[in-house]
Amino acid sequence: MKKGKASLRVPYFILTCLLAHMAIAQSQNESAFFEAANLADSLFDENQDSLAKISIDRMGELLNNQNEVEIIVYQKALGDYFLGTSQYAESVDAYEPLLQFAENEYDSALSLKLARAINDLGIAFMKVGQFKDAIRAHKVSQVIYDTYNEPQGGSYNYNNLAVIYKELKKVDSAVYFHNKSIEYAILANDTIGIGFNQLNIGMLKIDNKEPIAAMDFFQKALGVFEAIGNERLIVATKRRVGRTYSMLKDYESAIQIQKEALDYYSRKGSKNGLARIHLDIGELQLKLNQHDSAKYHLDKSIELYTEQNYLKGLVNGYNLLGQYYRGIENYSKAQENYNLSLELSVGKFLGMEANNLKGLAGISLRQNDYQGAIALAKESLNKIDNSASLTNLAGTYDILYSAYKKLGNESEALKYLELLNEQKELTFGEDQSLEIARIEYRNRLERERAIEEEQQRLKDLAYEQELAQERWIKLSAVTVSVLIALISISLYRGNQIKKSANVQLSEKNEKLKELRSRESKAAEEVIQSKERELATMAMASHEKNSVLNDLNQKISFLENRMSDELKPSLKEMRKTIKNSYSLDNSWDSFLHKFEDVHPQFFDRLKDENPVLTNEDLKLSAYLKIGMSNKEIANVTHLTLGSVKSKINRLKKKLEMGPEDSLRDYMLKYA
Repeated sequence: MKKGKASLRVPYFILTCLLAHMAIAQSQNESAFFEAANLADSLFDENQDSLAKISIDRMGELLNNQNEVEIIVYQKALGDYFLGTSQYAESVDAYEPLLQFAENEYDSALSLKLARAINDLGIAFMKVGQFKDAIRAHKVSQVIYDTYNEPQGGSYNYNNLAVIYKELKKVDSAVYFHNKSIEYAILANDTIGIGFNQLNIGMLKIDNKEPIAAMDFFQKALGVFEAIGNERLIVATKRRVGRTYSMLKDYESAIQIQKEALDYYSRKGSKNGLARIHLDIGELQLKLNQHDSAKYHLDKSIELYTEQNYLKGLVNGYNLLGQYYRGIENYSKAQENYNLSLELSVGKFLGMEANNLKGLAGISLRQNDYQGAIALAKESLNKIDNSASLTNLAGTYDILYSAYKKLGNESEALKYLELLNEQKELTFGEDQSLEIARIEYRNRLERERAIEEEQQRLKDLAYEQELAQERWIKLSAVTVSVLIALISISLYRGNQIKKSANVQLSEKNEKLKELRSRESKAAEEVIQSKERELATMAMASHEKNSVLNDLNQKISFLENRMSDELKPSLKEMRKTIKNSYSLDNSWDSFLHKFEDVHPQFFDRLKDENPVLTNEDLKLSAYLKIGMSNKEIANVTHLTLGSVKSKINRLKKKLEMGPEDSLRDYMLKYA
């Protein structure tokens, strides 16, 4: 029996030792795993990605697949490596398993590490074009950040969501998430984050053709960056302000800002920055026909881009040089530079390839090589991608129209004239909004100038009062008693004058601000309201008459099938319906409203063109308020073809060519 008991104790002892050994080994493995993880993090901080990957591979060897903490740390490190080396599909595969742990509870440090990894998963999803998955990942990450009250992470997360919605062309959503990012950046005291989001909102407003709103956000961002003294960000923001000035056709102000940036990049010795600035200044000076100055800056840009072998910069530089030589009518040099730009852009930059072909086509047209111009313009159309602007497309159609017209090929000329007019109609609204923005911008400058002049006037007044005060003091030096009295009076009077001047300045500033706000809002609301009312009135009249016409037809149908006793009643109903047609009355109401918005329009038009009929004047009014051909057809009960014929007849009465725009003609009667 004793022997049997002894034999049982030996295996138990051995088992205890084995378990202890395994526990020690596991503890050592965990320690080695986290040492490798810490080493990988430090190597990432030093941008040593290849060495970090060695540590990550070691983590994989030591990984305990039953330990959630180790899995999270390993998958995040692996995803960070792939994301940092632009291997986005692989980073998705590494990060995505972490979604299963999103609802689990861990200590705050590990939970925030998990949130950052899922946030980076959203970035990786976006890079591979999986936008819905990217949005889902960021929302999961945001829940964790909010749970652990981490505003800095929340700010980054919302900024990433804004970038996704910008890619999806959903500008309003992108602006919303940038504003959310600003809210969280304020909570995190992240000043740079606040400025960056304001800068990005401004860029979205530029994309949305809202230059005035963009300018306001750029100024806010500029104020943030100036407050922290970050010169690099100040210059970057000012350059965007310069591009906004260019949109508003204030090229002089845009050039001034670009020259300030030129000084900065010269001090920093940044060849790439200098090349970009020289290119921008050259392009702006071309728009101002400052050809000699533009040539200098374009040559400097090409020189710097050649040193860096930067292809895209050279493509843009040679293209602008082509425009320069075309502007001074040196067509051989223009062709040479367009061809250089074309050679570098082939197969790489479709938009610039099309632009260069259009430039060469324009030169051929000027040299009376009409067949060559047609061939180059058509090749340009074949190269145009989705990034091509409507203006560039219209320019190519214009070349084709002009070339075919010169060759006497009327059918092809009219075909491209129709396409040209369609492009002009597409850009009509955009051009109008930009012109309104330019008017608002000029009004703002005038108001600011008026405020500055008023402030200067008050300063001059205060200065004159100070001089008067000094004269009083000097005169009071006759006697001690008179001196004391006059000094007291003078000081009191001077203080009152200063207070009064300050009060006047403050009151006038407030009145100017209120007046500016009221004028802007009132003008915008009145114009929009009246234009909408005019279009709505015309369409409503059309709808009413359509319903009455339908009702009249149904009564006619019944009239043939009813007894003789009911026919007088039906005839009376038809008479009532006939009297209810509102074609004439609706036009009178429309005319009354129209003359409120555009007074003297008909008088001026009729005085200059006495041959116009009332129908011509009606058509002119509909064109004036921007109604499309289809809308005009609806309200006048005509076919689309009939409306086009009426427009062509009206052009002939006004002695306009088929290529002239009737809408543009009506705009001069403002």
